[in-house]
Amino acid sequence: MRRVTALIDRRVVQAGLATSGIYCELSQPLSDRLDVMLHLIEKSSEALDIFRITTYRRHPLIKALMDYVRETCVKSPRKLMPQPIKLIRKALRRGYLPPENGPADLARVAILEYLIPMAVLDADSVRDPLMIRSAVRGERFLDAGGREVVLEGGEAVISDRGNNLLYLIPYGEGLGFKAAPKTMKVVLLAFSIKGVPKALMAKTLRSVERDLLRFDPYAYCNNVEITY
Repeated sequence: MRRVTALIDRRVVQAGLATSGIYCELSQPLSDRLDVMLHLIEKSSEALDIFRITTYRRHPLIKALMDYVRETCVKSPRKLMPQPIKLIRKALRRGYLPPENGPADLARVAILEYLIPMAVLDADSVRDPLMIRSAVRGERFLDAGGREVVLEGGEAVISDRGNNLLYLIPYGEGLGFKAAPKTMKVVLLAFSIKGVPKALMAKTLRSVERDLLRFDPYAYCNNVEITY
């Protein structure tokens, strides 16, 4: 089975970022699974009990996330919204998270519950080793919706051996790298920032792994090897 490795730059660590990850191979696609969709809707509805559209920004984990964005980015990419906040707002508008259809739905449940940013990558589209590093001024990031952001330099990103920008921390995946409905091999990297217990990062990953094995008992997961 494949072993995924990720290198994390010292400057990113000094900015208060920590990471942990898992790699999973599924035995079958999770697309068009009614049980997975119902799980997402039910769990996201439950998680919303603690949020209100006018008060969620007061949550201590959201405050820590926004503090990290302000301290580590020269200019926060205004076209993008931090991943947990984006999911909260989307869920609050509907009363639940609408399914995207596939393994990413299980990750979205955990992100909404623990408010931990997490990259959910199609392993077949990335080239090891992965690198968690500071962006270079002028690098261009295309989000999953195709919107382009020219980075100021200093933002934390995940890139691969081909220097593709896979994920802009803590905003979301790059175009073409997010796990799709038919994805069978998934890399998940969760991030803890300054002021957020690392234990929450581990809980987020274990939650996704548990759900993946629940809906696909023949799936197999191992830890991503992180090198500092």
